Amino acid sequence: MTVGGLTRRSRAAGVGNALPIVRRFGVWYTPARTAMATVWTRSWPSLAAVLMVAAAALLVAGCPGPKGSLEQISVVQYRYNVDEDSDVVRVLGQVRNGGAKRTPAGEVVVTLRSRTGSSRGSNRTELPPLEPAEEHQFALAITSHGKVETVDIAIVPPGSNEGGEDAGEVDGDGEDAQGSASNGAAEEGA
Repeated sequence: MTVGGLTRRSRAAGVGNALPIVRRFGVWYTPARTAMATVWTRSWPSLAAVLMVAAAALLVAGCPGPKGSLEQISVVQYRYNVDEDSDVVRVLGQVRNGGAKRTPAGEVVVTLRSRTGSSRGSNRTELPPLEPAEEHQFALAITSHGKVETVDIAIVPPGSNEGGEDAGEVDGDGEDAQGSASNGAAEEGA
């Protein structure tokens, strides 16, 4: 076959001003194409090695499994101290992850309750993610707005309005924020 007046054999031998052509894997290459092919040929094994190492790392470490839920967390023990002189209630407690999976982060919400069950104040603190059987201690100081009979402790997602912080807040005259009596009489008509 003649290319530009020269045969492949004469071009490969460098006859004339043409670049030599080399045959590799059934394809004819010029020196420039051979150089590019060498770069690509050298980079593919490196890329393959990097991908294999990454795949092996994922297999060894494992993909993170599904997380547990906040329902796995229970209050193991708590204690509260009512200081009537300064109208402060101090609550100390401990929670435990009783499940088999790691829990997401949450919040511990403590609500002060009167004898009738109306809210007399609340506060919250962060709860970090807990591993299975891990325990976490918490401490809160809450300003009480009236006589406190008991405390409610709830575990809620971060930033949620659950746990009674705004629901059922009581002002000084024994009525909640909507102006109805907090003893449940308004709910009977519903």
